[in-house]
Amino acid sequence: MLTKDAFNALLKILEEPPSHVIFILATTEPHKILPTVLSRVQRFDFKRLTVKEITEKLRTISKAEKIDIEDEGLYAIAASADGALRDAEVSLTKIRTVVPTGAISAQQVNHILGLIPSSYHPSFLGFLLNGDRQKAVAIVHQIHDAGLDLDHFAKEFLAYARKALISQINPSAVVAVEGAGVDKELAQFRSADQTKLIAIITAFTSARVQIKSSPIPQLPLELAIMQL
Repeated sequence: MLTKDAFNALLKILEEPPSHVIFILATTEPHKILPTVLSRVQRFDFKRLTVKEITEKLRTISKAEKIDIEDEGLYAIAASADGALRDAEVSLTKIRTVVPTGAISAQQVNHILGLIPSSYHPSFLGFLLNGDRQKAVAIVHQIHDAGLDLDHFAKEFLAYARKALISQINPSAVVAVEGAGVDKELAQFRSADQTKLIAIITAFTSARVQIKSSPIPQLPLELAIMQL
């Protein structure tokens, strides 16, 4: 928050701005800015970019820089950036540094950035919906044995399960954010029992909270599978 002196100085600048000065106030808490200040400024709200937007931008950069990378790899980078284009560009640069020549596969992208392969998510969700606990637990063990972060897997899986749920209600919303490719993949869950989907999301939301404090990292996910 602004101090009283800083606030008075800001008002003075806004009321009598010098012709050669532009004053910029940046904040992540715009709701705390006083109406007196807001009435004297131009406001620009920045928002997260969608995975689709970031993927398209990365594709443009790749073509310009002659980087041969699979579309699935670009999508993985975009999804991991969490709406930040700069983070996605940094990841692409890092990958190009590690693989300076030749084509770049999605598998290489996942390995370099330490990402969970997206192929796990539809398989895992399918096993849970079908009640195949043995195969679901096997995926958890496979991820853990590969040295991948189970908390990260749980986070990404929850996001995927949420998309499956949203696609039942409004498929166009998923296409707008993720692209048509993801919507086609989610189509297999369009007729899934909505009550089961909600139960899965609820169970794994709770399990993810417990992972960090569990003496056995995979135990909360195993228990969630058994409960379902």
